[in-house]
Amino acid sequence: MSPPQLMLARILDMAPITVTDQTPMETVVDMFRKLGLRQTLVTHNG
Repeated sequence: MSPPQLMLARILDMAPITVTDQTPMETVVDMFRKLGLRQTLVTHNG
């Protein structure tokens, strides 16, 4: 008997907001305020 499937689409954002590690902090803070973000992903080299 296999374990039940975990339906991640219900809890994951399939199009997350991302910024690079070079994005100015002022821009990031502005995004949080204007878009009501609680979290964002920071990328480095892609």
